[in-house]
Amino acid sequence: MYNTSIGLDTLLFYTHGEQTMRKQHFWRRLWQYYKWHILFLVLIAICVGFIFSNMTQKKEPDISICYIGKNYINVQTFNDNKKTIELLLHDANGDGEKFSAISAYPVDLESDLHEVFEKIVGKDTQDIFISEKTAFTKYEDKSVFVTASEYVDLSKLPVDTLKDDDGRVYAVSLDKSRFMERLGFAKDVTGLYIAAVNPKGGGELTKNRKNGRNIAGYILTQE
Repeated sequence: MYNTSIGLDTLLFYTHGEQTMRKQHFWRRLWQYYKWHILFLVLIAICVGFIFSNMTQKKEPDISICYIGKNYINVQTFNDNKKTIELLLHDANGDGEKFSAISAYPVDLESDLHEVFEKIVGKDTQDIFISEKTAFTKYEDKSVFVTASEYVDLSKLPVDTLKDDDGRVYAVSLDKSRFMERLGFAKDVTGLYIAAVNPKGGGELTKNRKNGRNIAGYILTQE
C-alpha cells in the first residue's frame, strides 16, 4: 500500500510555487493588455519631472535685456560674455547671485517690428531695449524710457540720439559701441538704439531698473 500523505514542507513548496506562477501570469497579462497605457503613463511622468526640474532651476534675472529687430543675434555669444555685465549688477532679487538674461525677437517686416515692440514694451518685464530707430519713434509713450543723461554723459559721446517732443533724449545710437559683438550681434550691424526702462507708472526705482541704467551706460561707453 502506497503512502499518499504529503509532508508540510512539500505542501508549502507547491503552494508557494503556485502563488509565484499566479503572480507571473498576472504581470504577463497586465503587460500584454495594458503595455501601451503603462508606457504612456511612464512618458507623462518623465515629462512632468522634466518640467518641474526646469521650473525649479530657472533663475530670476537681475537684469533683462531685450532685442527686437531684423538682425540676427547669437544668444550663445551673449551667454559666453555676460560675466562682464554681471560683475556690475546689484543682486536685485536677493537670491545671492547675479544673473543677466537677453531675449531676442527677430522680425522680417516693418509692420511686425512695430507690433512686437509695442507688445513687449507693454508687458513691462524688460530693463533695457535695443531696437531700430523706427520702433522707438513710432512708440507713443516715450515716458517709458529713461532720460539718457541719467546714465551716460552725452557730451562725451558724439552719436545720434532720439528725442521726444519736449527735446528729451530717451534712446542713444549703438553705432560706436564695441560691446555689440559681445551681446551677440555681427560686427557690421548698425542702426540700432538702446534705451533703459523707467519703473512702471513712475513708481519707485527698483534694483532691476537701476541695473538697466548702469548697464545701458556701460554698453554705450565701450568704444
